[in-house]
Amino acid sequence: MSWLASFFIAVISGILGLICTGFIASLCVDWFRISSREGASGYYVIFIALLGGVVSFIIGMVAARYVAAGASPGFLKGVGVACGAILGISLIVLALCRLSADIAPEIDGRPLKLDIEVRCPKGFVLPDTLDEYGATAEVYLPGGRRLPGHDLRLQEAQLLDGHWVVPATVPLTTSVSKKFVSVRFDKDNSLLFGLFLRAHPKQSDTTWSTWVEPAWDAGKPEPPKEAKFNMRWRVQVVQPEPPPPDPEVVRAEQFAALKADPSLAELLPFLFEEPNDERSAIVIKAINERQVELAELIRSTEATTREYALRAAEYPEQPAPEVVEAVLAEGHAIAVGIRAFNTLTRDDASFYQVRQDLNTRFNYWKQAWWTIHQRIGVDGRPPVKEIHDLTVDRVTGNALDEIEVNARVILDELNKSALEKNP
Repeated sequence: MSWLASFFIAVISGILGLICTGFIASLCVDWFRISSREGASGYYVIFIALLGGVVSFIIGMVAARYVAAGASPGFLKGVGVACGAILGISLIVLALCRLSADIAPEIDGRPLKLDIEVRCPKGFVLPDTLDEYGATAEVYLPGGRRLPGHDLRLQEAQLLDGHWVVPATVPLTTSVSKKFVSVRFDKDNSLLFGLFLRAHPKQSDTTWSTWVEPAWDAGKPEPPKEAKFNMRWRVQVVQPEPPPPDPEVVRAEQFAALKADPSLAELLPFLFEEPNDERSAIVIKAINERQVELAELIRSTEATTREYALRAAEYPEQPAPEVVEAVLAEGHAIAVGIRAFNTLTRDDASFYQVRQDLNTRFNYWKQAWWTIHQRIGVDGRPPVKEIHDLTVDRVTGNALDEIEVNARVILDELNKSALEKNP
């Protein structure tokens, strides 16, 4: 077998090794809790994969030359020996990594958490205000590695026999045998308790442990027993979150819960939020029968109520005079708003919010007015033209170009329609 063939075998081995080591490294990111901060875990995977590729290239070259020096050398035999060696080594490395990994313990296949209670000495006063670090509890591992912690639930503390007992719950995601619980009330009361819990808890660990004392500074005298804090713990299975309720079921229940004669304002959301054919038919019937009430909603100062009502104004086949007047009044209100907006400058604090509100109001109004003017057979141009003219009269530039363009398009259509009726 030639050196060129050996080189190709080494390349194939290098590619296979790169893939295998990259896969193993990606698993090790979770197994060994490698931080993703600033891309550290990504760089780790890339570095290990490249290193594995280089080592595998060398192994492939050695295997290829070994086959070349033996009996019946051949390219396929060299590839098989080299790749077999790479896969075998990868499996051994994978097994070693898995055995030494810090895998989150489970009971019956479910993740675990740790309930703790801290018993304070008599006379200890719980902090009223917390500093920037807060009052916390967390599992602490040798070497300074900390698992995610949670706040002490000071609001749930109970006074028992003169001792404040403060609860907390922290995740238990480590199988390291030697571990601690770090508890902090404030800068003057920071405690470290030994967590004498097996690496893989069992059902018997779900009951409360005995009370344990914290460690203390060996360079200082041991505090008296009555001045010490104590802690106990129990392992709990994390229960899965219940599935969210079916939105359709929720809306059906909310609709059924309406009083016997609900207002139109209560009914309209069921036409536009999670609509249902049966509910929509009931709401549309109410719209046609209660147009005076609909007109009042169109004049509402509450944006969502007004918007729903304007959309609902498109449903009556014979719009009542009150609805027509309310929609015309909304068009006039938009025109008044544009006049006020034209006095604002761009550095005014309310400039952009007012512009957005006017755009939104016009978009809801234009569709309602277009439908109504067609159904009652009146000239729909006057209110649209008033709004259009105000958007182009702005001295400091047309900041309402969205309204201007839409109004111009509507006017063009209305003018065409008028010419067709009166050529």
